[in-house]
Amino acid sequence: MQDARAHYERARKAGATIVDAYEEKEYGGAGYSARDPEGHLWYFGSYDPWVQGESDDN
Repeated sequence: MQDARAHYERARKAGATIVDAYEEKEYGGAGYSARDPEGHLWYFGSYDPWVQGESDDN
């Protein structure tokens, strides 16, 4: 997800049950978690561990 903050703001304004507020992570990326109407927990974020960053040696 490219814009996790915008996704978070839309979900929050729509009344989603936010479990963990939006946060930018020290390891890169950002995200938040929320429950859907059935109670399932979802995490939405921008971090992709399979994408090589500029600091990777590979």
